[in-house]
Amino acid sequence: MIKMNIALKLIEHPDPFNMDPNEAKEIRLQAIHEFFEHHFENSPLYNSFCSFAGIKPGDIQAYEDLSRIPWIPSSFFKALTNFEDPDKVKKLASVDDIVRSFSTSGSTGEPSLYPFDVESLKIVNESNSKIFYHVGEIRESDFMFMLTHPPQTSDTGMVQGMFLTLKGILWNESQIEFAIEKGEMDMKHLKDVLMKPRGRLRHLYGPPFAYNDISDQIIQKNMEIELDENSKSFITGGWKRIKGEVSREFLNEKIHKAFGILKKNIRDGYGLTDIMSIFLECECHQKHVPPWLHVSARDPQDKDLAKEAKKGERGVAVIISPIIESYPAVVVPGDYIKITHGYEEKCECGRNGATIEFVGRYEDSGRGCALREERLIKNMGTLRVN
Repeated sequence: MIKMNIALKLIEHPDPFNMDPNEAKEIRLQAIHEFFEHHFENSPLYNSFCSFAGIKPGDIQAYEDLSRIPWIPSSFFKALTNFEDPDKVKKLASVDDIVRSFSTSGSTGEPSLYPFDVESLKIVNESNSKIFYHVGEIRESDFMFMLTHPPQTSDTGMVQGMFLTLKGILWNESQIEFAIEKGEMDMKHLKDVLMKPRGRLRHLYGPPFAYNDISDQIIQKNMEIELDENSKSFITGGWKRIKGEVSREFLNEKIHKAFGILKKNIRDGYGLTDIMSIFLECECHQKHVPPWLHVSARDPQDKDLAKEAKKGERGVAVIISPIIESYPAVVVPGDYIKITHGYEEKCECGRNGATIEFVGRYEDSGRGCALREERLIKNMGTLRVN
């Protein structure tokens, strides 16, 4: 087995979002080649799929070749969850010691399954801590109030991932509290927690629908909750539950009115359990791609999603996370995105690297994604593992 470690050069850089773009690009390409070789050699299912596609690690020599790496649609991870085969994870996984599997919220009734080993979890948690430290500007002494269930009662990536991320930044777990206990929101508890003098910068984290409901209650009840000037609210997941009812601008206004948080500090994040990571907004509301990830927008007219869309044009998101050893994280989460800054560009906030805009769900997945899911399921049914 190849021990993946090249991507750590990017994660452990003292200022990863201000690296020289050419240096970051070279390291990222090496990391992805190492990643592809690892999963090609160690995941029985992925190997069979790559062989069917006629692609092997030696074919990936330049950055332009990355679009040739076979991708996996998010629909397959849903199928994996429901596949009646005791060896299903072994067939997909590229390591033997899977210790934990995370799931999506399953809002469509079909949660997805993503298996992790200890090393992959450690690296992913470290990478997410770097994202929230360098882009979210969370510091060791801060306090986070999560508008969610606690991790003991929720196995979703949104909750589990953020909790582990915060543990990697904050001094201790006492600096994290949760709004929902026993399935209920206690507004008095929320106010007591947020208004209790702590001498620490106070932040919020949660899905849009939680912010929407809680802000409404605070405003309607004239509850005075004034957070610090530099407090931030981090938003991730769940937009589909209020889509068409509340715009981003209107929700920002509600959060500002309810909590006094400056609008530049209301940061949306494009979070993905598929790779257990997030593309977090900076103060200029640009969602930054961490330098250790490769994100591309592919032409939706190409059923194989092998052709890149032009910068600024809507494309289907294809994401490669070379920091995950446990499964081949070359995923199509089912979303349209736009690349708003290229990998060699600088954002208005001063940080280097690519940024993206989330456009909406990819509904035209009947061709390429469905065909790939069908092939993967067929291969899974014929594979035997020891």
